[in-house]
Amino acid sequence: FLSLSPLALSQQLKILSPADDLTRPANCTLTCAGVTSGAGWMNSGVFSGRAYYKIEYGSCGFLSEPVVSVVGETITSVSELVEVGSIYLPTRSQVLVYVRAGVTAREANADRWTLHWAAFGYTC
Repeated sequence: FLSLSPLALSQQLKILSPADDLTRPANCTLTCAGVTSGAGWMNSGVFSGRAYYKIEYGSCGFLSEPVVSVVGETITSVSELVEVGSIYLPTRSQVLVYVRAGVTAREANADRWTLHWAAFGYTC
C-alpha cells in the first residue's frame, strides 16, 4: 500500500499551459479525477445527432478553467473505447463532453458509456 501526502503530489504537478495563462506556485495545483456512472447522457440541442455528458467538478475549487482530459469506455459484453468528439465549454466548475456524430443519448445510456476524466488546475 502506497500513501502520498497532498503536499508531495502537488510538488510533482506542473501545469505548463493553463487556460488563463497565469502560472501559479506548485503548492496551488490540484488534480481532480473521476468516472461517470454510465447514465446521464443527453441529446444535444446545439449539435444535431450527438450525445453529450456534463461532467461537474465544482467541488474541486478551481480558481479558473482547469486543463481537462477525458477518455470514454462502453461497458457492454466487450469493453470498448468510446470516441470522444469534443470537450466543449469548459469552465472552472464543469465541462460538456460530446461523442462523435450519430450517437444518441439513448444508445450511450443503453450501452452504459462511462467517461474517465481528470482536471488539473489551480486552487490559490
